[in-house]
Amino acid sequence: MNINRTSLRDRCRLASVGVDKHLAAEPAIPVGDGVTKKAADVKATLQNTINAADATQVARSQWIDASATEKSLRKSTVATLGAIKTFVILKFGSKDTATLADFGFSAPKQPQVTVDTKAAAVTKRAATRAARHTMGPLQKAKVTGATAATAASPGTPATATAPSAQAPAVTGPAAGVAPAPHAAPPGTSGAGTPVT
Repeated sequence: MNINRTSLRDRCRLASVGVDKHLAAEPAIPVGDGVTKKAADVKATLQNTINAADATQVARSQWIDASATEKSLRKSTVATLGAIKTFVILKFGSKDTATLADFGFSAPKQPQVTVDTKAAAVTKRAATRAARHTMGPLQKAKVTGATAATAASPGTPATATAPSAQAPAVTGPAAGVAPAPHAAPPGTSGAGTPVT
């Protein structure tokens, strides 16, 4: 019979009440496999299951509470252990494995970097510097104004300068320039004397 703990406990309680009410006077009650028991023994079996279920429920509730308490302490405890390990290593050194073992710690492992990994890192670093045009102090020192000026290839025309602003047109007589003489009317000289 597939039945959960709560349902089984409730059925046992009901069955015990039924035995008291209807089977208390029976000399023997069949309980399966040809076995018979007195009413008091049947009730005792049912009560044992009820007691066990109640104890399990109490224990489960206590376990849930204890588990929650443990979980709340986990983060701070891990941080405390990490701090203790760091202090022990600073005080006694990472090579003092005996002292570390007394605290339950092991020496920190040094990362083993292969030659291929180092070579790949150097290549990647060089490619990154080239892509970003990154220069070191010595490379920057070689770059001067003269070097930048001669960096242009021969035959490259110089950059044209911006045209200067043109002077505004003069509508009146220019300063220091004599005005042009007026044309004489026909039949007169330049001084206005009639021609004979």
